[in-house]
Amino acid sequence: MSGVVFIDKSKSGEFDAVNNKVKGKGTLVITDKAGLGEKGSGINFKDVDNKLKFELNQRAVEASNLKVAGALTSMAIFI
Repeated sequence: MSGVVFIDKSKSGEFDAVNNKVKGKGTLVITDKAGLGEKGSGINFKDVDNKLKFELNQRAVEASNLKVAGALTSMAIFI
């Protein structure tokens, strides 16, 4: 089973529970709160100089048995 889970910053308190439930199951976890990229989110959106950018946690993506396209990695902020 594979999929995508988006955890809004208003629900960030549920991050650990959701991330643990989907870990290793081919699910990409996407967040939008500072610090959640380092904590294990595959992609975390953030504002940089009033522009929306995203952090990519390659270890978290690989742990979910997923691969990232080169075009996506070229735009990412690696963490």
